[in-house]
Amino acid sequence: MAVLAGDGLLCRPLLASVDEALEKYGESLVRQCGYVYQFHLKDGGERGNFTLDLKNGRGSLRVGYDPRADVFISMLDEDMVALGKGTLSIFNALRDGRLQIKGDQLASQVLVDVMQRIERTKRNDVPKAVPQSDESTKMWRFGAVLCFLVIVVLAICIVNPWEIHRSAGGPREMEILAHMSQGNLWKLNNGIVKKMNTFTMKAFKTLFPMKKAVDVIPSDVFLVGSLGTGTTWLSHIMHGLRSGGSMSFEDIWEVVAWYDSLAAKNVLSFQTNYAPRLFMSHRIRGMLPTNARYVVLMRDPLQVVQSQYDFFCNSSWAELAGLKRAEMHPLLFTPTTFASVTSNEFWLHILSWYTCCWKNPEVLWITYEDFVDDPASQIRMLGKFLQHPPGAELLKKLVHQSSRSFMLEHESKFDCHSLLDQFDVFQLKDGSRARLPRVADDASMQVDSRIVQLLEVRWTRIVTPVTGFKSYAEMRTAIQQRALPGGAYGWTQSGSNATSHLLFVMLLLLGLLAAFIGLQPTLSRSLATRLWILARTHYRRTMSHFSDSKTGMKHFASILHAVRICQVFFQYHKAHAYSKESG
Repeated sequence: MAVLAGDGLLCRPLLASVDEALEKYGESLVRQCGYVYQFHLKDGGERGNFTLDLKNGRGSLRVGYDPRADVFISMLDEDMVALGKGTLSIFNALRDGRLQIKGDQLASQVLVDVMQRIERTKRNDVPKAVPQSDESTKMWRFGAVLCFLVIVVLAICIVNPWEIHRSAGGPREMEILAHMSQGNLWKLNNGIVKKMNTFTMKAFKTLFPMKKAVDVIPSDVFLVGSLGTGTTWLSHIMHGLRSGGSMSFEDIWEVVAWYDSLAAKNVLSFQTNYAPRLFMSHRIRGMLPTNARYVVLMRDPLQVVQSQYDFFCNSSWAELAGLKRAEMHPLLFTPTTFASVTSNEFWLHILSWYTCCWKNPEVLWITYEDFVDDPASQIRMLGKFLQHPPGAELLKKLVHQSSRSFMLEHESKFDCHSLLDQFDVFQLKDGSRARLPRVADDASMQVDSRIVQLLEVRWTRIVTPVTGFKSYAEMRTAIQQRALPGGAYGWTQSGSNATSHLLFVMLLLLGLLAAFIGLQPTLSRSLATRLWILARTHYRRTMSHFSDSKTGMKHFASILHAVRICQVFFQYHKAHAYSKESG
């Protein structure tokens, strides 16, 4: 360049080094700096003016004056050399009057960093990259991939983000059945599970076609609970509250519509004489309308297993599936149907209603056990919710009608025959129609301790992380407290589930980053360097504009003034409070 041809300039070697560095690392220096500098050497004569462009293209060093430069620097030739070598600092030069700078003040410090980098390059302080051997590269990449796999395994084992892992921890032989694939499961005991599941899916498809059947109005009341929680019992009591204890129905589902099956058979015409309309459902919250009122019924998981076992395996349902009654043992039914990792319907039903409606005072939560212990108080609470409070005579009548002995005496009114008789799939081989009584006798089956352990593990791993309840007993206590005057409806969610998922994502991203660095080390270093340079440049420019702006300084002063006022106010408030306590 022409500027280098001038004789008599002490800074000529320095300028030569800058010119050489621009040829080799121009683009990198431009990314690091981002400013245009105009130099004026007071004792340099005609060649004392030159421009260093570290903002555009690959950078340039040229003779002449550029009025559009970001920074204007004026100094002596020898001081230019001292600044380039680092023997003179900008602060000392400004203090002694040996350096005058106009424009961006922070840009001068950036220039010092650039000159120091050029000086290190000139002295060969920057080590040259040594190509790695093929063996070293393979080992590096193998280590990176191994690191990625280790992090992913840790995320899976520690964080437990998936339902299949959350559903582990019970007795080993039962967990094997719960996690078994459908193909292997259907080979067990001469296909007993296959027969039961195949018929169940066929029957449910007939009874519960997934299409809209009715428009819901705000006064409608839904009675929701998992299969086996006592929804038939609840429906009978609720209908008695609004009808004065009337038993003039052939089947309970004629007067309390089973919402899930309305698309198969609409029986709403039977409810025209009663208000409000009642609907029973086993569905989760997301599959039901939102503009209605709800009564949520809970029951101990162990009792629900017993109820479901009686319904599916010890009734006409088993005969329809081609099995003998009680042919499927509870130790097989529980892990393959009730607690299978592919469904977990009972616990997911609890979570769906808890997450949406636990803090909603307009949703009534009750338990089967509280009905058994004190039916009168529970019926009064239901009557208040239904806006049909029972008198003393009606209350006595409903307590009697809700007893197990009364319902077993009128068993035909609770066996779903009005619905099942409409479909051929529920016809037995001898031509008779199946009857599925929803009222079981008082004798409970013997429950294996492994079933109890499996249910406890499922509750701890699925329900507890979301609700905070360590057991069903804790949830029942909380439901009882909700029913008290002024009972709390607030959340008890621990938040650990969301935290676990976030931690899992962070670990997975960390593993991906480790793998990327291992597979592309050169590219990774280049990206990291560019991001660091861009961050420093943006910070310096922001600080420079803020310091040069009078408005910015005024805003900064205003903020400091406001902070000072707040400090004085709080100090006064604290002193005043102390004087009141001590006085």
